[in-house]
Amino acid sequence: ELSASPRLRMDGDFLHAFLDRELLRSHLPMRLRYAGGDIQARSFEYDHLNGRLSFGGRSHARLDPRSPRP
Repeated sequence: ELSASPRLRMDGDFLHAFLDRELLRSHLPMRLRYAGGDIQARSFEYDHLNGRLSFGGRSHARLDPRSPRP
């Protein structure tokens, strides 16, 4: 069910999407929020085809633990 999936929020001044290569990239600072976590990075690149997310420069992350399943 889609409503059960966590949402991804990306905040920054620049985002370049290469649709044919399924690639997102920013050379400027970004803030990503997903599933209770918060990541701030100087730059990032997400390659969907290879399942790789990488950050450049100084990065900070806060990841909340998942609550136990009943």
